[in-house]
Amino acid sequence: MRINNLNIIKMIKTLLLILTPSLIFGQIITSPNIPSQGITINFDQIDDTVSISSNGPWDFSNINPTSTYDMSMLPIDSSSHASNYPNSTHVLKSDNGEFFFSVSPTQFKTYGKVGLTTVTNYQNPLILINYPLTSTINHSDSISSTVIWNSITAPVNDKIEIIGLSSGSVTMPDGNIYNNAIVVSTKRTTINGPDPIFGNYLTVEEISKQFWLQDYPLPVIEVLHAYSNSNIVLKRTLFLKGNMSSNQSEMTKSINRKIRHKFNLLGKESNSINTPLIYLYDDGSIEKRIVLD
Repeated sequence: MRINNLNIIKMIKTLLLILTPSLIFGQIITSPNIPSQGITINFDQIDDTVSISSNGPWDFSNINPTSTYDMSMLPIDSSSHASNYPNSTHVLKSDNGEFFFSVSPTQFKTYGKVGLTTVTNYQNPLILINYPLTSTINHSDSISSTVIWNSITAPVNDKIEIIGLSSGSVTMPDGNIYNNAIVVSTKRTTINGPDPIFGNYLTVEEISKQFWLQDYPLPVIEVLHAYSNSNIVLKRTLFLKGNMSSNQSEMTKSINRKIRHKFNLLGKESNSINTPLIYLYDDGSIEKRIVLD
């Protein structure tokens, strides 16, 4: 299939807008490529928080985990509640319930949850992350909806605030080292109420430091303080344990893609080495790569 040159130029201009942050701000993280069968991420856990220095590298190899915690990001049709969340692409399953997300090349959004005591279903999603994610991110979004809370329906306001802090390498408690992690500060505030019977409010704040890596749809480290009506109810730190468990045949698809075009940052086809090039593949995917001599 021939690609119109004018369309290519328009596409390159769009790509430059997306990729320019990497040239200015350094490390970037693009939308994760989640295998069609989904993935399971294993975490080491401690029931406390750890201090995070302003700059890396960060070494947590001296941490002794006290337990483990698993979460699975699966295709939406793996949930019995899928029909209630028609705009979601994935469901996150954990011990705390099911959480419904949409993952696209430009945004990571949530449509609500079926939790242990609450159910939310957002007609207008909450934007958690705009891609590409950089260490200079300054993002906030909020939505108003309803929550089913202990069998009572009440208003809910959900707000996310993210500020980028730094980037660098990190060593996990299991000894694995990961480069190019992006560290952010996150505050999630959920105000439930007033309930229609007593007029009560419940305000839940989750304040955390998070480490993100390319192609992981969840933070690989989360240092969390959770508050209920200003009272602390949880302190917890999760560390990535090992690697993601996924369908390997899906992961190899990205390796076997055929390159259709390679462009330099001026939009001209090029095979240069040691310079950033934009790769256009036959499956329609794109990425920026540098081929070293």
